[in-house]
Amino acid sequence: MTVRVFQVPSAKHYTGRAGQAVIALVHHRMVGTLAGTDITFTTGTRQASTNFGVGYDCGKIGHPKTPAGAHVHQYVAVDDAAWGNGNLDVSGQWDDLYGASPNPNYRTISIEHHDNGGAALGSGRGVVIEEVIAQSIELDQLLLSGDWLAWKAAGIRANTDAGGAAVSAQVQRIVPTPRTIVDHNFIAGKLKPYCWKPWSDDRIGFPQARYIAALTEETDVPTLTGYIPGQVAVVKATANIRSAPQLATATKIRAVLVGSTETWVVTGWVKGDIDPDGGSDQWLCRWAGGRWEYTAKSNITSLAPAVADCTAAEAAACSGGRVEGYTSGRTDGTSDERTRIRNVLGI
Repeated sequence: MTVRVFQVPSAKHYTGRAGQAVIALVHHRMVGTLAGTDITFTTGTRQASTNFGVGYDCGKIGHPKTPAGAHVHQYVAVDDAAWGNGNLDVSGQWDDLYGASPNPNYRTISIEHHDNGGAALGSGRGVVIEEVIAQSIELDQLLLSGDWLAWKAAGIRANTDAGGAAVSAQVQRIVPTPRTIVDHNFIAGKLKPYCWKPWSDDRIGFPQARYIAALTEETDVPTLTGYIPGQVAVVKATANIRSAPQLATATKIRAVLVGSTETWVVTGWVKGDIDPDGGSDQWLCRWAGGRWEYTAKSNITSLAPAVADCTAAEAAACSGGRVEGYTSGRTDGTSDERTRIRNVLGI
């Protein structure tokens, strides 16, 4: 399956993102179908929209009809904020981590999911089928790649190339955790108790653990000795970039070209093998292109303070110095799919 994005433009959105960076992907249930969502978002007076919707059988010429043809509709350009995540409530978790201001819409990409919510109880009402989930996960993978050219090739739209490139760079910084790959209830709490929680014939809700496992490619989430999200490092020429903080056993992903440098927006420091060039066991790591990358401390020529789009509140929220990760495995349906915690963020 590949990501197939069709444009269904909506006028219901904010212009731009008020200078805010995207820090999370938010997943909704439609309580209906892709065709119905198209109508709601593009006509009438209801003030509702998301950036994307995933479903099938929308009735539009040239769009796949069957569940096997699950595909994506884009309603709002990625460099504009949709209206799907503005109903913030203290019963949710967003305000505890990121504050009540600015509006979460400016800081999120929102995605609706076809769930046949209007069907009769007992006939699959509220169930997001496998084909829709698989296409949604592939959309998340594409977004987190941060590759603007790949976004465009799949059909994703921005108002300008510069705007799309800026947002894609922001999304590439997102580390998939239960605080960045979330459902709407995470923001709205009791205002949206079933979005995307178990409801009607859906006994599972948003399969968050499955998404995170797929988005991290089942790789080990690092245990950090220092968490410095958003800081900018310059990696020197000829530096080796590895798949783990190890000299002998980790795969060398690449070497920085002679006469060049790399600029990293980093996640933090981890402990690894002692680097004979610098005598330190500290390695810098970042999440980029759907994988973790590491380089030894001696390869860093400069490390700048956190960029403006990582707020003091977020840094404080993440001060525990560890990153959270889950593996998949369905439970009995009375709770979500989280089954094993590797490292729990200390907040």
